Amino acid sequence: MKRWLLAFIALAALAPAAPCLALSGGVRGGGGGSLFYGGWVDDLHGELEGLGAAMVNNRVYLSWRGGGWIEVPVPDVLTFRIEADVGPVGASVLASDGYDLLVGIAGIEAALQVLAVHRIRIPVGEIVLGSGIFVGAAFSVRETRSDGTTRTEGELADVLTRIGLACGAGYAVPIGPGAITLDLRVLAGLFSFADPWLPSAIKTLSVELAAGWELRPRGAR
Repeated sequence: MKRWLLAFIALAALAPAAPCLALSGGVRGGGGGSLFYGGWVDDLHGELEGLGAAMVNNRVYLSWRGGGWIEVPVPDVLTFRIEADVGPVGASVLASDGYDLLVGIAGIEAALQVLAVHRIRIPVGEIVLGSGIFVGAAFSVRETRSDGTTRTEGELADVLTRIGLACGAGYAVPIGPGAITLDLRVLAGLFSFADPWLPSAIKTLSVELAAGWELRPRGAR
């Protein structure tokens, strides 16, 4: 069983206390791009340069993302947002000038974010700021090369099971019983669960822009 499922089980254990909290929640979806860095990228650059490539460049992988969240208020302090989403994650490296090869790696990632959220009311709507941590696990991971070579799962899936930092800013416009939301999110993967200091770890940097709908408790502004 994927490790990230343990987080969902822990959340389910808190469900009996939910009725006494003024919870809000919603759904969001959007798109963005991701880049890889770290040991895997460094090793690949060295491999391609050793084969004669004069230029080796990282390329952004464009993808979609979708999910939902709940917010748990802590009176007189702030609000915690627990958000689960899923979407492709990946990147590629292009070698040229002396040796031409395109190497890409991609998979489907399920992620859980826990964010501390602060809302700033303005005349029309709210500005929403948040930061925290995320845990992600990838599956159906595949490395493909333009020479026809393919590598799947195994170590690739292990190094893409990661923990990192998440931060973002958004805007919410109240409409009826809820609000339309728009937010920009940055996710930076820092460590692999397989081995936090694994030399070949694939670290990620993702940026996404998403729109959504927030359902608020009755009486909330």
